[in-house]
Amino acid sequence: MKRLVTWLTLGFIVVLYAAVLWRYDGVLPPLIPPEEVNLTNLAQNVAAGQGLVTTVASEFFPFPGRPQPFYMPVITYAIALSNWGTMWAFDPTVLRWFNRLLGGLNLVMLFVLARRWGISRRFALFASFWTALDIFFQMTNNVLRPDSFNLFWLLVGLWGFTRAEEGQGQRWWAFSGFCFALALFAHFWLAMYVIVWLTIVVLSRRALRSLVSFATPLAAAGAGWAAYAAMNWAHFRAIAQLVVHDKTNVPLSTTIFALLGLNDLRPFLNVYPTNAPIWLAPLIAITWARMRGQKFVKWWHVGLFWVVYFVGHGNLFPWYVGWFTPFGYLAVAWFGDHISSRLASPHVATASLAVALLWAGYQSVAIWRCWQAVPAIERSQAAFLEDLKQDLPFGAHVWLLTVPDASFSLQRERPDLNIYVGTGYFVPRFDFYERVEAMVFVESWQNKMVDTGFLPPYRIKRTWRLKAVLADYTVVWIEMDREEQQVYHTP
Repeated sequence: MKRLVTWLTLGFIVVLYAAVLWRYDGVLPPLIPPEEVNLTNLAQNVAAGQGLVTTVASEFFPFPGRPQPFYMPVITYAIALSNWGTMWAFDPTVLRWFNRLLGGLNLVMLFVLARRWGISRRFALFASFWTALDIFFQMTNNVLRPDSFNLFWLLVGLWGFTRAEEGQGQRWWAFSGFCFALALFAHFWLAMYVIVWLTIVVLSRRALRSLVSFATPLAAAGAGWAAYAAMNWAHFRAIAQLVVHDKTNVPLSTTIFALLGLNDLRPFLNVYPTNAPIWLAPLIAITWARMRGQKFVKWWHVGLFWVVYFVGHGNLFPWYVGWFTPFGYLAVAWFGDHISSRLASPHVATASLAVALLWAGYQSVAIWRCWQAVPAIERSQAAFLEDLKQDLPFGAHVWLLTVPDASFSLQRERPDLNIYVGTGYFVPRFDFYERVEAMVFVESWQNKMVDTGFLPPYRIKRTWRLKAVLADYTVVWIEMDREEQQVYHTP
């Protein structure tokens, strides 16, 4: 009976999480460039048998409609997304349900992993409950990105790794290695550090057979990827350099601020409320407990928590914090369960439930603010997309870096347009700007992703003021002044 109640409670948590994301729909967050349009196009091409190519034009590959190799390491996610789109539809709102489903599965796997690690049913449910109500986790699972897919296979792999570490057979080393290989090629940057740490753990066992079983699936996947990359090495290297530059070209002060977890307290994407704690607190608590000889947690668990923390907070994008959130609440639940077990009081269960509900109440305030703002934001976005559809000149070459990403609706309703989707990986130079006749972008991104100092002469055609939860923001439409541009080039 207790087990039935536990699984019914977990089911309620998943349904609650799904209901919140159903309310957010494609509005919170709105369609985000460039990942969602690129991954949708990639999934379509995979389903059509064209391979890992995209036909989305950008600053990096400014040739609309021409296939280009897609060398971002998201292979497993792209294949899974293509199967989902084939079954249902290659529409972004439909494809987002794939990520929402993954989020629900991650809540279940979080509970399963917590139980495997010896956490009580009550606190394992708390971990899933708090994670389900976290804004970072919700937003990360409501966009087309590979983070949720990567997280699922990491959690499954950690479950298998734990069984292997407990001595339940060599097959579990191979199973965990296979899962981590899937995670690695869903999001290389997120999985790489976790795999390196766990490889060190396996090496510390000095068991060659275990290492071979664990590393073989990873080595096979790596060899396959290397062979694929070698087919167009120059293209692969150029994109890899862009990605590494994007991840590492950050001022030291900004990195320190992020690693301290202070970014978690700032509004999500600057316009959505957050409800995250200071994650350093539970990690320091668990580390301190282990250093004091408390053996409820092993050293490899402590190391894992710190690795995923630095991976999630070493990047400035909020999606990575959402990826880390389940691990953070796992640490909170584990430490809380340890403290509760040491207190010989009949009121511990009641007190822990009260604390869990109190924190959930705090989380719910931010969720309610998002929930009630959805209708007004949806109307604002719909009006903006309709204006673009009606007003852009026939056959124009348009560069887009808008929120919501207008490329989806314009590709569907204005096939005459030549659309370039802004990537944000680097600032386009003058020679690229000469290709386009109009640019539509978020004003606050000017000089970060849209350096108007490199533009030919232009004029502001129109501006929009779009709504968000905490603040409104401006989108600007500029047109190139071709007559002035001709004078501009005259010596």
